[in-house]
Amino acid sequence: MKIVADENIVALEEHFGGCGELLRLPGRAIRRDHLLDAQALLVRSVTQVNESLLAGTPLRFVGTATAGLDHIDLDYLQRQGIAFCDAAGANANSVVEYVFCALAALAEPRGQAWLGKSVAIIGAGHIGGRLAARLEALGQAFVVCDPLLPPEHFAGRRVDLDEALKQDIITPHPPLTRGGPHPTLHLLDRQRLAALRPEQLLINAARGGVLDNRALRDQLAIGRGPLCVLDAWEGEPAIDMQLLSLVDLGSAHIAGYSEDAKRAGTRLVEEGFRACFGLPPSVGSVGAGETLDLAVSASGSVEDIVNRCLLAAYDIRADHRRLLETGTTADPAGQFDALRKHYPRRLEFPHFRPRLVGTASAAAQGWEAVLGTLGFCVDPPPRVSATALS
Repeated sequence: MKIVADENIVALEEHFGGCGELLRLPGRAIRRDHLLDAQALLVRSVTQVNESLLAGTPLRFVGTATAGLDHIDLDYLQRQGIAFCDAAGANANSVVEYVFCALAALAEPRGQAWLGKSVAIIGAGHIGGRLAARLEALGQAFVVCDPLLPPEHFAGRRVDLDEALKQDIITPHPPLTRGGPHPTLHLLDRQRLAALRPEQLLINAARGGVLDNRALRDQLAIGRGPLCVLDAWEGEPAIDMQLLSLVDLGSAHIAGYSEDAKRAGTRLVEEGFRACFGLPPSVGSVGAGETLDLAVSASGSVEDIVNRCLLAAYDIRADHRRLLETGTTADPAGQFDALRKHYPRRLEFPHFRPRLVGTASAAAQGWEAVLGTLGFCVDPPPRVSATALS
């Protein structure tokens, strides 16, 4: 059996090396010629899987180690009887952690406190739903905008899009769709972006096309846009470098790129692959199980300590600096892809056990509960109180 795979899929050899001949290629370089004698194709989001790529090939299985599906022509796969598997949910925790680390990164220079602010979640699937659960456990005010959810979901918190866009923090997580009753392409269009206030914060770790990037650039250029964190961009990998220069934080579509998420995505695709070809389940699991000590200063409030722990676990500002540097090169688009291919190993919060250095003041009581709720390794089990959040 021949398996063609995006070389950026983590742990390919461990999961698929014993299943057949494995041809590893850059995702954007996969062509129809590579598939003329292949039975399986494994991709990430940069490979457009459609009739022009697959026509006349003997493929029986396509798997994507991503949650988003806008690069997959599902109708064509179904018509051709090609089995399909995605990694929906595998990167949800990674993206949620990205959101919280973005909040922490903006807190220091801007004094942009986030505990106690209202949050709008636009799209409450795997990622938005997990973010909602984390916010609810924290006692944070939030609303949900998702017309596709059953009416009983998030009862009392459901709002329309216009109401969602009035909240302090806005974080969209819908799939990118161009048709149907609720298309999300340019869901935040020029008119809606113009209505946002400078003190609001917009975080897009979904798909670039959910926001009208040109309209956002124009709004930021005249100094009337919101605070802005972008991980997803229209035109990737050839992103708008002027827009990058105007946002508060930018990254190369890596919000879901934690080591844990990438390994979980590969495992899910392997399960689908084995089911398709009637292979027995794999034995054991692959993953990083270590717990690392995280020492931070005990000074300041609960939020100060929490922010320091968040940034010690994952400092999103380093990703911002690396992306800015691509603008100084002769090939920014190529460097964008290189950042994704060579992304540093990033572990999720459960791998970190926070430890305070110094003596915490009375104002810092309850930091363990907040960090535990965010997913850090703490003891005893977390219970957030109103005092901790005040």
